[in-house]
Amino acid sequence: MTKRSRRILTALIIGIVIGLCCASLMMYVAWNHNAQGEIQNENGVNWYYWMAIGLSWFAVTAPIAGIISWFILFLLASLWGQRVRLEKENS
Repeated sequence: MTKRSRRILTALIIGIVIGLCCASLMMYVAWNHNAQGEIQNENGVNWYYWMAIGLSWFAVTAPIAGIISWFILFLLASLWGQRVRLEKENS
């Protein structure tokens, strides 16, 4: 596995984890603040609506977090490469 593919895989995993955390938090908030009975009421639970809330938040936050984390990892790798190159030149 090359350094580039490891960086992409790491950014993908970070994006998925952040997306899952954000989606589960929004699902928790929607479940607890169910003022109009949209998710749960005396007839039961509307699973489709509740899962749609989680999926919509995951679909938005996971790619954004993945792109941002890839960019940060790219910058860190570039800075680390410059530092190593400068240390070799000065030695």
